[in-house]
Amino acid sequence: MNNAAICVVPEYPLNLMEGGVQVQALATFNALRERGTNVRMFEWSSSTTPADLYHFVGFPPYLASLANLLRRKGRPYVCTLLCGGQRDFLQLWTSRIRHRLNATLPGRREYHRAVVGANAIVTITQADAAVARFVFGAQASRITVVGNGVDARFRAGSPHLWRERYGDRPFVLCVGQVQPRKNQLFLLQVGNLLKLPVVLVGPPLSDRDDYAQRVAREARINTEHGGLWLRDVSGNDPLLASAYAACRVYVLLSHRETQPLSVLEAMAAGKPVLLGYADYAREYPFATLPRTSPVSVKAAVRDLDAVWMRGAVTTLPPEFAWDQVADRLSTIYERVLAESSVVQSGTTP
Repeated sequence: MNNAAICVVPEYPLNLMEGGVQVQALATFNALRERGTNVRMFEWSSSTTPADLYHFVGFPPYLASLANLLRRKGRPYVCTLLCGGQRDFLQLWTSRIRHRLNATLPGRREYHRAVVGANAIVTITQADAAVARFVFGAQASRITVVGNGVDARFRAGSPHLWRERYGDRPFVLCVGQVQPRKNQLFLLQVGNLLKLPVVLVGPPLSDRDDYAQRVAREARINTEHGGLWLRDVSGNDPLLASAYAACRVYVLLSHRETQPLSVLEAMAAGKPVLLGYADYAREYPFATLPRTSPVSVKAAVRDLDAVWMRGAVTTLPPEFAWDQVADRLSTIYERVLAESSVVQSGTTP
C-alpha cells in the first residue's frame, strides 16, 4: 500500500464503551500495526494530516455524516456493516421495503447514501452480505465477507490462573454484557435446576438495571452450586482466556447475534458449546454446534445436561486467526486505494 495511512474508526469511543465491536476495532488496529501497516485510531479532536483511507468498524447511523464528509473530501472509506443478518425471505423483503421507505426521510437518507457510497463494504457473515445487497442495494462487487478475528491467546489458554483463584471445579461459562438479548437470566435458571455452577463474565448493560437485578438474584442462588458473576474482567485480562480453558461447557442462549466473538473464543479454546435457536446459530462456523430452545426450560435443561455430560470438543477454522483477517482487510484496502487513485487521476483501469 506504499505506506498509505489507514485510520480505524470504532463504532463508539473506546473510553465510553467496551463491547464486542469495540474489541474488534482495537484488535483490527493492533493486527494491522503488527503486520507493518501505517495505521492509527480515529480521534475526533485530532488535527493531524488526514488518513488515506478510513475503515469504520461498525457503522451506526450517527457516523453517516462523517462518512459523507469523507466522500465529499475525496477520501475513500470502508465500512464493516453489522445487520444481524436475516435468512428468511419474507423478512428480507419486509426489511427492504421498510428501509426504502425510511430512506426517503432526511436522516435515514444520509445513512443510506453513506452505506451504498462506501468504497468497500465488509460483512462478517454471508447473511449480512445478503442484507447489504438486497436491503441496501449495495453492489455485490463491493462486498467482502471477513469473519471476526480471534486472538491467539484463546487457542493457547491455560486453566492454571483460573484454578489458582477459584479452584478446579468444572463450570458452565457465558461471556458478554448482561442484557435481555443475551438471555443470561434464563441460563442461570436452567443452571439452578440442574444444580450446575454458572460463571457469568461481563458487566450489566447500563440502561437495564431491572434485568441486572433479576440476574443478580438468580446468580446468588447459583453460588450455592459454585457459580460466580465476574463483572469487571476486561477483554485483555489473562483471567478471561484462563476461564475459557478451565470451563467444561460454553453456553450462549442469545435471542439475536451476528457472529458472537465469545463463541469463537470458546471454539478456539476447544470447548463444547451450546447455543440457542437463532438465525446466527445456523451460520458458518456455528451450524454444526448443538442448539436448544432459549425459552423452553424443559428443553434447555435436557440439552444442557446432555452437553455437560457428553459435549464434543470444538475447533475454530484458521481463517479467524488475526493474521489471516488482517491480510484480507489489507487486500481490500489495497484495492480501494488503487481504484481511488485511478478515479482521482482521471484515467481508466
